[in-house]
Amino acid sequence: MADQQDEILVAFGVDVNYAPHLAVTIASIVANAPGGRFRFLIIHDGFPQALRSEVEACAPKQVFQWEDVKSDEILSQEGYKHISRATYFRLAIPELAPASSSRAIYLDVDLVVLGDIRELAACDLNGNALGAVFDPAIDPRRFAGIHSLAPMPQGYFNAGVLLLDLERIRAGQLFSEVWKTVRERGKLLEWADQCALNFVFWGRWTPLDPMWNGQRPFIRDDDWITVYVDSKELQRHRRVRIVHYTTHEKPWLPQAYHPLSSFYFRYLKRTPFRRSAAAAARGSFVTQVRRYLKAQLYLARRSD
Repeated sequence: MADQQDEILVAFGVDVNYAPHLAVTIASIVANAPGGRFRFLIIHDGFPQALRSEVEACAPKQVFQWEDVKSDEILSQEGYKHISRATYFRLAIPELAPASSSRAIYLDVDLVVLGDIRELAACDLNGNALGAVFDPAIDPRRFAGIHSLAPMPQGYFNAGVLLLDLERIRAGQLFSEVWKTVRERGKLLEWADQCALNFVFWGRWTPLDPMWNGQRPFIRDDDWITVYVDSKELQRHRRVRIVHYTTHEKPWLPQAYHPLSSFYFRYLKRTPFRRSAAAAARGSFVTQVRRYLKAQLYLARRSD
């Protein structure tokens, strides 16, 4: 278990267009971990210094490590459907993280953190190299069938929040296995490197408390999202510690709807992007009020 005063390594893979959302995620982390010491490892393929300074302003007492991707393997990847090349940047974490770092938290930037992320960093991985939360919108039986794997309930995880044991990953060259899977299985990987990660770690990852990756089906029931778990497994009655804005309903998109979008705007106010990003996304005053009231209603009905 990590001491809460230890420096926590939090890694991101992001392209420059997501700078405001990266800033929101970082602002939410530090706001909910008072006194925490963080190193933010930001893996990118081009980030101007002016934008770096704006992101760093969200956590002025923390360490920022900016790493420009130089791997030909990563740079040669193409986007697929709505998935950008930046999704592969997380596979460079073991290589680019400080050699002294034994653990890392990886986060997508379409999320906000509402709990103390030091608690996530201290989770017991039970000897595995990776911890994650299952993805309720992916059929694990179908995935297992496509890739000739043993069927496993809740066996497919969402890669937007990962707890990584870097020592085990480096020692076993496990992310090299992931890259081998990307090369060999190509279009069989419907969700790009997320599927490759699931293939390599199938049956050897540690399930985390689902509230550390509160995907949309954990928050509300939508007819247009097929889920492959029952209502008890979704645990909708519990308060999320990370709100992950999965699907195309991102809070920064005009007319998009998520019941907890107000949290995004709460932390956007703590960033230098508060005016430009908010103006593009907020919509009418009535829409803003409705978002806020729905979030408060959600919180009133949930308990920790």
